[in-house]
Amino acid sequence: MDILVFFFFVLVGISLLKWIRNRRENFRCFEKLGIPGPKPSFWFGNLLDSIKFGQQREVLLQQKYGPIYGVFVGSIPILVVGDPELLKIIEVKKAQIFNRRNPVLPGVGTPVKAVTESVVYMTGSKWKHNRDAVTPSYTTSKLKMLTAVVNRSFEKSWKDMREMTKNGIQFDMREFLSSSVADMTFQSAFGIEVNDQKKLVQSLNYSFDTDLTNPINFVSVCFPEISNFLHFLRNFTHKTKHFFSFPSTIYVLEMCKKVISARLSFEKNSYPDILQLIINASSLKNVELPEENEKLKNTDVRNGYKLSYNDCLSNCFYTAVAKFDTIRSALTFSTYCIAKYPEVQDKIREEISKYNKKEESIDYTAISKMTYLDQVLNEVLRLFPSAANFVNRVAEEDLKYNDILIPKGMTVYVPLYGLHRNPEYWTDPDEFNPDRFQDKSSINPYIYQPFGIGLRHCAGMRPGQLICKLFLANLVKSFKFTLAPETKEIEPHFRFVITFSKHPIYLNATPL
Repeated sequence: MDILVFFFFVLVGISLLKWIRNRRENFRCFEKLGIPGPKPSFWFGNLLDSIKFGQQREVLLQQKYGPIYGVFVGSIPILVVGDPELLKIIEVKKAQIFNRRNPVLPGVGTPVKAVTESVVYMTGSKWKHNRDAVTPSYTTSKLKMLTAVVNRSFEKSWKDMREMTKNGIQFDMREFLSSSVADMTFQSAFGIEVNDQKKLVQSLNYSFDTDLTNPINFVSVCFPEISNFLHFLRNFTHKTKHFFSFPSTIYVLEMCKKVISARLSFEKNSYPDILQLIINASSLKNVELPEENEKLKNTDVRNGYKLSYNDCLSNCFYTAVAKFDTIRSALTFSTYCIAKYPEVQDKIREEISKYNKKEESIDYTAISKMTYLDQVLNEVLRLFPSAANFVNRVAEEDLKYNDILIPKGMTVYVPLYGLHRNPEYWTDPDEFNPDRFQDKSSINPYIYQPFGIGLRHCAGMRPGQLICKLFLANLVKSFKFTLAPETKEIEPHFRFVITFSKHPIYLNATPL
């Protein structure tokens, strides 16, 4: 027995020494490649500084190391590329080499695989078929229909806001927008009204409303060797919450299952929404798919490539959480800016009156002509990109650029915040100035890309912009906004994917 114990500890010791050696070698990868960057900690990489400084660190690091440098998110090497010429190669010219994303951040924070199995993280032909299934929902004709749906879904919000203004209530805009955007998301994407909005909002918040200060997330990134166990623990926690009817990410997933099943039960499928387009491209035609039939869920049962049940479910889930969080983030910062700068608000109002009569709804044609409103939204997304951590690519082959080698398997990260606030490209980069977007053709698309660029840019860019502009136009048309005295100077706070305001944004609204 003593000999067995001895050999056990010898094997443990050898394994530990091997792990230490491999980890040290991993932290030397940028040094070997001749790429500058901050020195990583053996235990945490550069994670502690990332937590402390957030995306502001991108500005500081590019000033110190230049546009290309390496950092470690825990033990994961990330090549940060802020060079427009190299970004053009990565995102467009050599997009076939950089044709997938690294799901580490949302994968760490979200306890369901539906995020990392969605079209956003697919590769090859499967990605193309899934992307093609969703893309038709963003044609001009579909966007015109979306405009009517969005306007109808926001009618209750305007009534609620008017009632609140009568009582002199100040608005916490993120809280107010949460219910409105959640309802709009499910109406426009899935054609349903949500009964329990409060529970839905709380459950949606669990999806991306998390960061590396969460101990499980932190350990998962630092020590991926045990990430599977931590993922199980996180998933078990959410399943337990769902079992006892508490808000959880599983609740959103179950809602997506229900909307798919409900739509499949209809004899005629003529809804002009994302859900219908996904189903039309799938193997699930007018039949109820048995929940327990796991083989059928993953099998394409018709001629040609058809989306599987899991494809449909993953894309529906990702549409729900991503649409909700990105739109809410953009609108939160937009309402702050129009309240802080009354001259901007007045100019938007003048433009609205030029293309829309007060008693009429704002239609697609009118919103398309509002160029200054578009400038305002672009400037908000420059200062506060909704998905600041989202744009990355993984190299499928080695790529040589000047004297830099990007090895196969390396994750390349586009520092949106650093690019959008780089004084080399922007005059007074921290100032809010919509006029800088008067001539978009003068702006290099590789230094301003809140939705990414190239083949794998955000598929929801057009509807996302449309919804934000419709919401803002209706707000400014109906109310005059000012900042409440309790509102602090804006300070962005960055989670895994989504940008939030660190402090509540309180606004006063006066009906017009």
